[in-house]
Amino acid sequence: MNEQPSFEANGITFTHWDFNHRDGWFVDAWQAEANIEASDYKKAFAEFGKLLTPVIPRIAFVSQCYTEARMQPILIVKHGSDIGLFSDFFASDPVGLMFMDEEKSALDKLLADNSIDNAFFFYWNDAVNTAGHTAKLLVLFSAIEALAKKPNSEKDWVLIENILGKELKDEVFKPTTGLRHRLIHGDYFSPKDSKNYVDVIHKKVMVYFNDHILGAKLLGEDVTHPQRHFFGNKMHGARFISPKDSSISFNLRTALDDANSSEDRRLDKFDWVTDDKLTSAY
Repeated sequence: MNEQPSFEANGITFTHWDFNHRDGWFVDAWQAEANIEASDYKKAFAEFGKLLTPVIPRIAFVSQCYTEARMQPILIVKHGSDIGLFSDFFASDPVGLMFMDEEKSALDKLLADNSIDNAFFFYWNDAVNTAGHTAKLLVLFSAIEALAKKPNSEKDWVLIENILGKELKDEVFKPTTGLRHRLIHGDYFSPKDSKNYVDVIHKKVMVYFNDHILGAKLLGEDVTHPQRHFFGNKMHGARFISPKDSSISFNLRTALDDANSSEDRRLDKFDWVTDDKLTSAY
């Protein structure tokens, strides 16, 4: 195999996954690798994340294309050890939701209800079809504002509080310090923004529509991973592995190729190490 193109940034070596001079950039992926000094694999992973996190959005900016690292496979191996933690992310088929009698009844009622501006549904549709967390939140905020817009274009803040509750309304819409204001004006998420606002807001809106618009529990209020879409469906599994013999290269590519070779992602070249002590002592 020809030597793969590579570069270093912020203490991480980035190597193209599979380049050759005949086909060019054959695979749309790069491997990020670093040596980390840490007392255990959890701290090593955290330190690696600190190095990687500022690099990825800058690569997205410079390359002018889709760039993502959060849901990608990882192999963590302690120096001198023949055991490593293989965190495997892999593509999964999307799973839709049923459209049954309750959903049809809700659709009929919403089509007949002229009190809700179409702008709300347009924004909501855009939010559902948006993959990025920040972008999705901003469109959800606009959907709620469209729902609460008065004829004179002012916002009905009493209605917004009825939908979200006072605490969540203040967290999102409070002037200057609210999440919406901060995201729009260039202040990214802070440590206090730890809750999954997409799920929380989604459920609040479903409950409001059931109770005040539809008059019945026609919309599911406890859907797992609502606003699902076809893009970026992944499954995840993590396990400690060890090469079956010394001839097997112990690296991410070998482990991933091994997992990709079977439908159930069973590893043939590696043993699955089941020692419970590894999770606390490795």
